[in-house]
Amino acid sequence: MSIESTIRTIRIRLGEEDQAHQVICEPRRLIAYREDTIKFICEDGSDFAIHFHPTTPAYNVRFGSGPNHEKEANIRDDAPYGRYEFFVAVKEKNGGHIWTDDPDIIIPPRPRH
Repeated sequence: MSIESTIRTIRIRLGEEDQAHQVICEPRRLIAYREDTIKFICEDGSDFAIHFHPTTPAYNVRFGSGPNHEKEANIRDDAPYGRYEFFVAVKEKNGGHIWTDDPDIIIPPRPRH
């Protein structure tokens, strides 16, 4: 049986000064499945870093944004089902503050059709 992988996107941006979370991840909780690809995109062009803790469902534990302010992470085909927290840090484009957040990804069994 062939598994069809899907690209799932998390959009990252810096919030306004009066918002409770300076880093906004949409969605804040992502549902993804084994062998899916998660694409992290920082829409305002800021550099960012991702660090899964304490374990990762992906092949990489941590990575930074590329030249296009995006990065992909492939979910392992043997990733244990469960909830995975990750730390995201975004640096202001003007070289100012670094803001952080800690959203998560849920890896459930893939639905059967």
